[in-house]
Amino acid sequence: MGKLVCALRSFTTLLVYGVFSGGAVLNGTVVYLLLIILIRDPRKRQLALRKAVKTGLRFFLFLSGILGVFRYDDSAIRDLRDLRGAVIIANHPSLVDFIIIICCLDEHAITMVKNSLTHGFMKYVIKHLGYVNNQSSLEEIHEATASGDNLLIFPEGTRTRNPEALSFQRGAANLAIRFKKPLQPVYIYCDAPGYLSRGFMSLKVPEHVPRFYIRKGELMQPEDFLEPDKLPSVNARHLTKKLETMYDEWLLNCRNGQNQQ
Repeated sequence: MGKLVCALRSFTTLLVYGVFSGGAVLNGTVVYLLLIILIRDPRKRQLALRKAVKTGLRFFLFLSGILGVFRYDDSAIRDLRDLRGAVIIANHPSLVDFIIIICCLDEHAITMVKNSLTHGFMKYVIKHLGYVNNQSSLEEIHEATASGDNLLIFPEGTRTRNPEALSFQRGAANLAIRFKKPLQPVYIYCDAPGYLSRGFMSLKVPEHVPRFYIRKGELMQPEDFLEPDKLPSVNARHLTKKLETMYDEWLLNCRNGQNQQ
C-alpha cells in the first residue's frame, strides 16, 4: 500500500471516528434531553431514544463504507428485526460488532453494557435506553426484557482474545435456560484479523479495506438445549460448551475461505 493511499485512509478513518464521537455526544446530551422534555410516556421515550441512537450509528456505518474505512455484509441477519423475546449472542472480534448488529434490529432490542458505563451522566442515558449491565442480576435482566425485547449479549465478556478457541461466560446460557428464552446465534468474521480488537482510535490501517461477514445460525428453542433431568447450572455449562464448539467450527471454516457467501 502506497504512502499516499495509507495517509488518505488514515485521514478518512480519523474523520469517521470524529463523526462517531460527535454523534455520541449529540445523542447523549441534546437528543436525550429533548426526548425527556417532549415525550412523557416512559416506554415511548425509550423506543424513540433507541431509534435516535440507531440513526446515528447507521450514519456512522454508511460513512465508513463510502470512505473505505471498513465494509460489512449484514444481509443474512436483517430479518432479525422480526424476532421477539430472544437472547441474541455473537462473538466479539472488534469494537464495531455491536454497532453492526444493533442496526439490524428494531427498537425492541437491548444490549448488555459494561458496568463502567453506568456511572456519571451516561448512567441516565443507559437507564432510559433500558440497557442492562454486566453486574445486573438475572431478575433485573428478565424484568428489562419483560416487554418482549430481545437481549444482545457478547458471551466472551470482552473482545476476542484467541480467535481459534473462544471462551464464553455462562451468562447468556443461564438466561436462556432459567427463563426459557429462544437463543439466536450470530457469527461475525473480519478478514483483517485484529482490526479494532482493542484501541478504537488507532489510525493504523490494514493493507486492504477490512470487511465484516455476519451470518445467522439456527434459532435454538428452549427444548433444543434444555435437559429436564439436569440442574440449571449443569444445563448452562453444557450449552456454553456447545456454543463454543459451534463458533470455533464456524470461524475455522471462515479462515479456510468458507462461510463468506
